[in-house]
Amino acid sequence: DLETKNHLGSVMPARGSHSSARDPWSSPTAALDKKTETLSTLTQSTSPTTDNTGTPSPCLNQQRDMTTVTPCAAKASLAPCPLCPQGSLPASAAHEAYSPKGEQKQLGGTSAYVVGDARFGSAIVVAHDVFGGDWGLHKQVCDMLAEGGHLVVMPYFFTSAPYSIEPFYAGNIVPQGKEWLSEFDWAHCSKILEPVHTFLDEAGITRVGAIGYCWGAWVVAKMTQDPSKCHAGVWAHPSCQVDRELYGGVSEKELAAAIRSPTLVLPSRHEPAFYSDGSLEGVASGNGVAWETVKFGDQSHGWMTRSAGWLGKYYEAGSDQIKAAVGVQRAVNASLGFYAKHLPY
Repeated sequence: DLETKNHLGSVMPARGSHSSARDPWSSPTAALDKKTETLSTLTQSTSPTTDNTGTPSPCLNQQRDMTTVTPCAAKASLAPCPLCPQGSLPASAAHEAYSPKGEQKQLGGTSAYVVGDARFGSAIVVAHDVFGGDWGLHKQVCDMLAEGGHLVVMPYFFTSAPYSIEPFYAGNIVPQGKEWLSEFDWAHCSKILEPVHTFLDEAGITRVGAIGYCWGAWVVAKMTQDPSKCHAGVWAHPSCQVDRELYGGVSEKELAAAIRSPTLVLPSRHEPAFYSDGSLEGVASGNGVAWETVKFGDQSHGWMTRSAGWLGKYYEAGSDQIKAAVGVQRAVNASLGFYAKHLPY
């Protein structure tokens, strides 16, 4: 089989191909295969290290660059996310052929991927999905948003090992994965965002939007409750049920009722009907909040961040890889158009 280039510019591996590249996830994944391993083994503290200059370095997840991992290394992750709707795409590793255009930065105590130019005067804060910002297309989509004319910042919200929910799925210990994810409630996430807002203020940014994928859509829903800090939000294949399921919060409709900034929802065919049938829009409109929905009925939950890495059965279906790549580009276009209206010059 020959390598195939998708429409996003990354190179897809031939089906059945293998790589001898080192997999930095092999250690936690191997440990998870042992049913006797405990949660403490996975979530043991990884404190910041110090380099030879005495300067603290980022934690393990902040140093790891998944662009060095081949999609074959993520084969253990082909099981879908139990927190996501049935039929969702599995995790995908960032492909080694793509070189991110941004850089990792320490913003106060927050590690973040930053790309774009502050001279645009507007910024997009990206909230990653449950697999974390180093997986799949996260950095590539950040780069695409930056090319649309924004400074883009993706903070890393998961600050304890294993820094992604993927190893819990690979090890078939999903309940422990949900317990781990429950650590990252709004009190935690808002603290992660504080130095991000400071960074944007110091950069002279006056208009801030946000986009979140899956779990990250819930983060955006919380951000847009304060219109002084976030002026427009996008939910991509949202999993906002985590507010009530993991954090003792409210329903999706109650969450929408608390939003005060314009919101665009990009549901796939797998999200519950209320994301696309006007139910949430009716709630928001009653509060004078602009609300738009663009349904991607031919896409699966997770397509924006997981559909063009290792595609699993998507890749084997052949033409579907083009459909998935086009879906990512269309979703980016829709988001940029929404920001153009609500983050005005």
